[in-house]
Amino acid sequence: MKRLLPVLLILVLTSGCLGIGKPEVLSYKSRWGDITESYSEILTEIDVKNPNPFSIPLKAIDLTIYINGVELGKGRSIGDATLKPNTITTITISTKIDNSKIPEWWVSHIKNDEVSELLLKGNLIFNLLITDFKFPFEERDEIRTNILKGFNIEENVRFGLLTAKVKITPRWGEVTRDHTQILLDAIIDGSVPFNLKGIKYEVLMNGIKIGYGYYDREIRIERNTKFTLELLLDNGKLDEWWVSHLKNGERSEVEIVVTGIFEVTGKTYEVDLIREKSSFRTEILS
Repeated sequence: MKRLLPVLLILVLTSGCLGIGKPEVLSYKSRWGDITESYSEILTEIDVKNPNPFSIPLKAIDLTIYINGVELGKGRSIGDATLKPNTITTITISTKIDNSKIPEWWVSHIKNDEVSELLLKGNLIFNLLITDFKFPFEERDEIRTNILKGFNIEENVRFGLLTAKVKITPRWGEVTRDHTQILLDAIIDGSVPFNLKGIKYEVLMNGIKIGYGYYDREIRIERNTKFTLELLLDNGKLDEWWVSHLKNGERSEVEIVVTGIFEVTGKTYEVDLIREKSSFRTEILS
């Protein structure tokens, strides 16, 4: 029987004959394991049903994780994966995401209007002595965010002795491997003309400074003056942010501070055009 079993399994797995039941992946659930600077571990428990009155020599289960087609990591089952007869066996897989791949995923996510497709693609690997046989399976899910949602601003701001109405609408600009641009479309309605001389800004995610800078900007502010401000994020900081995001339960707080340097009646003032916080969540392992 021991010599015959591998042959029978090959027949059932390739042709479904002899009335022997195929193993079936019933469900899976995942949770975060170790989170380090270099990798993020996903522990996945897969329930596999063996409908047969004999054990099936399952050698292992392998798993690859993709987001928007970007391969983030590979995993393999931990310990013995043998499927016991007439029962459901729970097998644990450890998959390590390479944190250095997070900037590549981020670029694809922003370019795709903050939508990502998560794909778990794996194989049940049967040890049939003569050869290994792979039985493929996959699961798909979707990740959506709206990171800039909390930064639409419309309020009255004081510039020295003057008050002007400020309206700011954020949007994503250019996204490359190295940086991400946030564009702030601004309208300032000032009853008395004054001058914008420069801009300085900071963007923080979970307290990590993702972007900051200063640049000169000469604009004459009058009635309903329209202009656009550019903020640059350093994508090289995103793997550090990613670790903080996971350790915070897949939640991030984003803070944007934009300060304008204005000249009003010969005096220079620094005025916050934006000093706002917003948060967003992901549910990658929901």
